[in-house]
Amino acid sequence: MLTSFLRSSKENRHYIHHSVHHINSSVDISRLKHSWITAVKRHESYRMVFVAIDDALSPFGQCVLEESCTLTLPSWKVVACESDDLQIMDKFIQSTLREAENEIVLDRPPYQMTLIQSPTRTFFTFSVFHGLFDGASLQLLFDEVDLTYRGSEMSKRTEISTAVNMHYGSDATQTVEFWSSQLKECDPVPFPALTSLKPETMTKLPLTSSIKASIGIDDLRDGAMNCSTSPLSILQAAWALILTTYKDSIHSSTFGSVISGRLDEDSKVCMGPTCENS
Repeated sequence: MLTSFLRSSKENRHYIHHSVHHINSSVDISRLKHSWITAVKRHESYRMVFVAIDDALSPFGQCVLEESCTLTLPSWKVVACESDDLQIMDKFIQSTLREAENEIVLDRPPYQMTLIQSPTRTFFTFSVFHGLFDGASLQLLFDEVDLTYRGSEMSKRTEISTAVNMHYGSDATQTVEFWSSQLKECDPVPFPALTSLKPETMTKLPLTSSIKASIGIDDLRDGAMNCSTSPLSILQAAWALILTTYKDSIHSSTFGSVISGRLDEDSKVCMGPTCENS
């Protein structure tokens, strides 16, 4: 993710997420600003920076800055659009998002907040590098901004150390042993080789094709539930059976999945990315 971000051009930044919010006229803008700044300053994830290091484990270091560090001052911009025309406003918002992408860097907290005001409309944009959050933690941030604005009691939150400790505390050996025992009696189902390795069927160019399934998504979900598994696992298993037959090796096909990683009460309220790749 970090490498992809650094290698991407300013015209097409990778891994920057934008959320655009229409602000009702009844909203107190000064309170809204205070709520956002309070929420992001409260949590370590939004005081994180990434630096290049010389280490065998990773080429990047993830650092949490002290609250007193001037680099942690939240970036809040106010820009004006002179027109209320919807098309002009949309182009202005898109231009603002592209500008945020150009300004986000990794050696200071990589996010930006922008208030866009026209004669009769107000929008708020939050642009943030994906290394700081996942979908669940972003929603936790939105909820916290809302609670702060309303003056309500804050809900429990845990910091990025929860996700870090969970990652490095996992037992890879036990994981392998568990799945080996689960799949011990499983054998690949034979499937006819349709194309094998014929030269006329081989190409280095990407190819995309689509086939309409004979069952609907509801049937897939119901079937997965009956098997005590997920629809994703069913689809991956079906593809794996076919692809391993083509390559004649159970090690030749690999699928990647992303799961939430929020498996206990502390990780469920973690203000940072807990998603796991498998």
